[in-house]
Amino acid sequence: MRDLAPMSPKLHCLTRSPRRARSVAVLPAALATDGGLLDAVSCAMTADPPQVTGPTSIAALRSMLVDLALGAVVVVDGDHRPRGIVSKTELFGAAIDECATAGDLMSGLLFWLRVDAPVAQAAALMAYEGIEHVVVVSPEGRLAGLVTALDVARICARDTGYLPGHRLGRAAAPAATAILERRLLLRAGE
Repeated sequence: MRDLAPMSPKLHCLTRSPRRARSVAVLPAALATDGGLLDAVSCAMTADPPQVTGPTSIAALRSMLVDLALGAVVVVDGDHRPRGIVSKTELFGAAIDECATAGDLMSGLLFWLRVDAPVAQAAALMAYEGIEHVVVVSPEGRLAGLVTALDVARICARDTGYLPGHRLGRAAAPAATAILERRLLLRAGE
């Protein structure tokens, strides 16, 4: 395949592997050897995110976003391949024809990464494109998950010691860990 870098510097920087830091001042050694932003994006994503098909009504989309407190819903085809995304900003931000469907409203440009891409690449894509959601696909191109800017922020906060269960520094207080575990169980529906 032809190198697309001369035609698109943006494509070049997002399709190449990230350069490893040469200096501890740029990237702490603990992050480089212990995962963190170099972990696969599958560690940070929401697996099996809410999804709809193109003919889904606007009312059903609104209900799903509000009831499940979601920021976005992925639009897939019959083979579970992502075709677009509808965010709450698009759904609630403008006057929309109530006869429209998810296929009509979904974004025409879909940003995605494979499950083995590093979290840092997801962060770079979000920052460069000014987006809050990146779709994660399996090697076969099927929907595997959704990573949000908040998911990336959690990884950064955890790895720098600002969240219970962090990797660096001293261990989290037992009370803080118990609160976090309860929140995770509630989020998982257990």
